Amino acid sequence: MPPSWFADWIPTLTGMRAPDGADLRPVLAGKKVKERALRWQFEDKLVKTPPSIAVRRGKWKLLDSGGETALYDLGSDSAETRNLIATEPAVARQLRADAAQR
Repeated sequence: MPPSWFADWIPTLTGMRAPDGADLRPVLAGKKVKERALRWQFEDKLVKTPPSIAVRRGKWKLLDSGGETALYDLGSDSAETRNLIATEPAVARQLRADAAQR
């Protein structure tokens, strides 16, 4: 199953189009779908940190948090313990480009 988020379930369950969601019925039927990037932003208003941005594409996740950037291979490191930003610069560039598209 590719990465998905709550907005995907509206078109999946109703068959209606949604501005930010994708219909997951083909995936549930076992078909391949075009890979896409998911991007989200979050911040801790209690601690007053700058907003953090995360991008997920396939097995990769890029996290930019207050100027510190980390890249994780969630396929082999779901706990996000190994930062691969130095060893996978091409993947990091692609995910940064995905983040800038919104």
